[in-house]
Amino acid sequence: ELKKKVAQSKVLGGVAVGLELLTKNGCGCLELIACLGASSSLTHVDLSWNRIGEKDGAVFAALLSQNTTLENVAMGFNSLGDVGLQHLATCLSTNKTLKRLDVRYNG
Repeated sequence: ELKKKVAQSKVLGGVAVGLELLTKNGCGCLELIACLGASSSLTHVDLSWNRIGEKDGAVFAALLSQNTTLENVAMGFNSLGDVGLQHLATCLSTNKTLKRLDVRYNG
């Protein structure tokens, strides 16, 4: 269900409910991040307020470094920490389509 919704979307926002369900199942947001990687049409995603940690941030950065469709990513108010933010900063050298990356308030 989640994979199908992501694959058919251009804009994905308000995914907090989906991530809460994934977290309850012990998956964190890795499953959602994998779905995002499979999408060839998604241009905007808002992952703010989803308790995304350093490990998930590193996985998302790897996806983002190879992604050619995302233009706007919001990941504010998570728990990326210095390590997750460093991974995201590094991926920006290879991603040429991203225009906006919001990572404010990530302690």
